[in-house]
Amino acid sequence: MAHQLRIDAHQVHRIDGDDLIISTLKDITISVVLVDPQEQAVDDAEMPLTAHLIYENGQPVEQLDRHQPVMKGGTAHMTNGLATFKLRINVLSSLRGNQKLRVLVVGQHRECGKLEVITNPMRSITKLYRGPRELAEADRANVPAPQCATTLQPAELQPAETSLKRKAEIGDLLGMINDHDRSIGALRESQRAIVAELQELARRLAPPG
Repeated sequence: MAHQLRIDAHQVHRIDGDDLIISTLKDITISVVLVDPQEQAVDDAEMPLTAHLIYENGQPVEQLDRHQPVMKGGTAHMTNGLATFKLRINVLSSLRGNQKLRVLVVGQHRECGKLEVITNPMRSITKLYRGPRELAEADRANVPAPQCATTLQPAELQPAETSLKRKAEIGDLLGMINDHDRSIGALRESQRAIVAELQELARRLAPPG
């Protein structure tokens, strides 16, 4: 078995059961290492890498708005066997048939040729909800907190927790509506720009009056 790229660290913003959740309002980081056939890191490896956004089924994510890429930060350089991407994903799963997303990392090694690795599938949303206790714990640990605690709450706190969850669901819905509005606005801007370019082209091609 030849050298391979491996995902060393994959940041997400929340975990809901088996779902990895990321927010389009926050960056994520993905670290990649090169390993040899014995699964040992190749500490002296260097090569350029590119990251591409794909669906869970492996198909590339289409760019619907020419003014906004589906993902930013898709280049990194591996040094001493490690490369880290800082990515901002601009695609909402809810606007793409609720499909989950993956990041495909591609590199060209001078000896091993083309190398690829993909992340686990993720679902993208806009806003993340975190309760007061999770926020406090995240501040102390400096890590993202999950949406829900894994331990049960006392019975007297359950109604308040339910209310907070309902507010979070409403917030997510409002965020989705706002993203729809922004997407529609961006498409209108693109349409106006295309119309203006076509009008300018027609003016230039028109015979002199």
